[in-house]
Amino acid sequence: MNVAIVWDTKRENKATHQMVLWLSEFLSNMGIHVETFRPAEFQNQNFDLIVIGTPIYYEKPMKSILTFLESHKSDLKNKKIALFILGWANKSKRFDGYVKRKYIAPLIEKISGTIIEPVGRFRGWIRKLDNSQKEEIETWIQDILDQIAIQES
Repeated sequence: MNVAIVWDTKRENKATHQMVLWLSEFLSNMGIHVETFRPAEFQNQNFDLIVIGTPIYYEKPMKSILTFLESHKSDLKNKKIALFILGWANKSKRFDGYVKRKYIAPLIEKISGTIIEPVGRFRGWIRKLDNSQKEEIETWIQDILDQIAIQES
């Protein structure tokens, strides 16, 4: 399996970057070929899964990710897509409808490929590394891989 991770951030070497590193390491340890790209670097190759990640800034997914989805709509048309977001309200049931409407819907409406559920929702951090998120993102990507395996069998 070949996996591309397309992601962006405004804060280098912080939460989103660390989540991408954890994802890459987990997938690589499973023998899966992984390449990571910032939106402007993406090379449309033969990827079986494209994981797209964005932090939420000022109540919106990053503009660079939204632009990427729009400009690569035809490239993503027949692809399997997994999405994840990072933000403060992502884990609270109280904000569930809000998160789906404000953070996830703008991403989904720009995707022409097949979205593999669930959309990953993770808590970000700014100062202190939150190692609890490592297990969460690994569990999430394993669930995504399981969903793909079920669809392909």
